[in-house]
Amino acid sequence: MEESSPSIESTTLINNNKNNESTLSLENKKEENEERSIEDCKRSIGGVKKFMNNQKFEKLLKDLNVPYKKAKKTASIDFGVVWFHNKEEAEEWEKKLKETEYQGQLLTVKSSTGRKRPGEEQSENQSNRKREKKEKKESNETSDAITPWANVPYEDQLKQKEAELSIVMREIVKGIRKEAVNGIPGWVRKHEICELKGILRSPEEKGYRNKIEFTIGNDEKGVPCIGFSCGRMKDDVAKVGDPSSCMTLNEKSLAIRNLYQKYIENSDQNASYTTLKPYDKYAHQGFWRQMTVRVYPNSGQVMVAFQVSDKGLTQDQLNEEKNKLTKYTKEEVVEKDIQLNSLFIQIHNGISNFASSEIPFELLYGSEYVYEKLLGLDFRISPGAFFSSKFKRSRDSLYFGQRLVLGISN
Repeated sequence: MEESSPSIESTTLINNNKNNESTLSLENKKEENEERSIEDCKRSIGGVKKFMNNQKFEKLLKDLNVPYKKAKKTASIDFGVVWFHNKEEAEEWEKKLKETEYQGQLLTVKSSTGRKRPGEEQSENQSNRKREKKEKKESNETSDAITPWANVPYEDQLKQKEAELSIVMREIVKGIRKEAVNGIPGWVRKHEICELKGILRSPEEKGYRNKIEFTIGNDEKGVPCIGFSCGRMKDDVAKVGDPSSCMTLNEKSLAIRNLYQKYIENSDQNASYTTLKPYDKYAHQGFWRQMTVRVYPNSGQVMVAFQVSDKGLTQDQLNEEKNKLTKYTKEEVVEKDIQLNSLFIQIHNGISNFASSEIPFELLYGSEYVYEKLLGLDFRISPGAFFSSKFKRSRDSLYFGQRLVLGISN
């Protein structure tokens, strides 16, 4: 039998495949060289504050005259990453920064290439564990900041609270004995100021708050968010997290928050939604600061109050935003079967969100007051008033306990 030979088409195909493989190989090597070059210019800088954000990390680099190309520092991680312009510059500044002291301790510098340096492997493992837990941490971060005892069984919470109250009561007695110039009053017990009969258990463990003060800021991705602060300003934590996982929120307050979140975020760049930014606590700029939602279960009435800063806005711009907010409330909140009785806005230009009781609220929609029933009485509630922030069963239980102590039967 005559031996067959490859056809011209087959030979061409084989040659093309080889050429393609060769081209891909060269491209892969090029990509690897580029990645290696980038890694050669990259250094991790440790010895900085754990909660330092990227803005302050870059300020530190500029103060030290570091000629960086790019820098990245995430709050809650105790190191930042710096990219230099070339390998030589990275090696030079690695040596310099290792001899630099910051807030009483030397900075540490680690290379991303070559053999692992002392402690680098451990740091890398920790980073991997952090990455693995990141998604879970992000979802729990807000609830951990607002309700740190949420994962503690309620029975253990009651025991801990009783133990801490006993300590406080003993400390009061010590203070009285120390300050009593004319003798110790007869009503002071030997060890505690009075008898502690135990902690009155709440009948509701979840969703019991009827007044929620949401902070308006940016989340970790820079997206406007109505939620809760994930930390303290003094720890360089200014981001705001989604409140959905917080067990103290009731369903109606969260639903109202979600509706206004759409307006504040305005991800679709809708012209009828807001274009103003959340208030920046570092720069002291921005408009949206806080949203307070009050939901009263006995009367079914609901009040929402926004706190804003009008710095840099003309009166016309402010009026335009008020009109937008009112229109959105009527069309997108009230029409969604939310029985919203009152919408207010408060102009506050202070540094913190705490506003004096003298700063007025302006009514944008609905009634000047909402009402709630308690122990057979009707209470009229204004936007600045304090009223028990517990839901019906918890509140009734609290006042029932007070009546028992006072000996009031009706």
